[in-house]
Amino acid sequence: MVWGKKQRGDPAYIQKRYDTEQQARKRQQHEEYLRSINRVTDALNSTQTQEQTDDDKRAFREKVVIALLATTIVVGTIGDAIFYFTMQYARQAATEAHTDNVSALAQAKAANDATNQRARETLIESERAWVGAVSASFAAEPAVGKPLDISVQYQNTGHTPAVGFVYSIEPFGMTSEEDHNGVGHQKFAQYIAACRDSTKSPWDGGGVVYPISTGLGGGGYTLNSKPPDSFVDDAMIKGNTFVVVQGCFRYRTFDEPKHDYFCFFYYFCFFYKQGFSKIQSLNICTSGHDAD
Repeated sequence: MVWGKKQRGDPAYIQKRYDTEQQARKRQQHEEYLRSINRVTDALNSTQTQEQTDDDKRAFREKVVIALLATTIVVGTIGDAIFYFTMQYARQAATEAHTDNVSALAQAKAANDATNQRARETLIESERAWVGAVSASFAAEPAVGKPLDISVQYQNTGHTPAVGFVYSIEPFGMTSEEDHNGVGHQKFAQYIAACRDSTKSPWDGGGVVYPISTGLGGGGYTLNSKPPDSFVDDAMIKGNTFVVVQGCFRYRTFDEPKHDYFCFFYYFCFFYKQGFSKIQSLNICTSGHDAD
């Protein structure tokens, strides 16, 4: 008899024991199979669990990455918006500052120009040339048919020379009635306006009038004018007409045009056979004088 192997002709108890052993071995094999299956199942379950865990971790990581990316985009967008509005504010502030600076510079320039202009005006007024007529005279008593020599004395009482000096003398006759009716005043106004407007035409030539000391013996300049011989008529000799000597000086000082307007008159009293005015110093008119 061989143990572990059923033999034909063995006793019943031996066969039963053999069957028991066989069943035990089968159960053991079956249990081994079950354990193997369970190990495989556990391994599969463990693998599946690990994979699920890995999937969960991967999904979590992906969610975290997506969240970080979204956060980065949001933060970047907010940063860009902040930067944009900051630049807009800075640009607006710079524009306003530039405008304020331009306005301040313009105001400063205007104030400086005004100051310079006032300083220039003050300098001109204190140092400019002042040319004016001092007196007028005749060389002789007026006579019909004879020339009338007119002399006008003038001075520059300023502090700088007057350049481009030109003059105009226009004598005319005027009756007492015309004088009372304002004809003489109207003629003076028209003459002054014509002389002033003459600066609009080209200014060529002219002399220089230098400053002189004022007062007794201060000296000055003299210019002469002679109207036509027919200028003196009987009305002037009889005292019916005044002899009016009006004139205009035009010159430049500090490159600015200036004028002086003057008027003298002579009246002869026929009744007294002498002049109401002295030919050595004609009377000064009550109007027809101005200067700028």
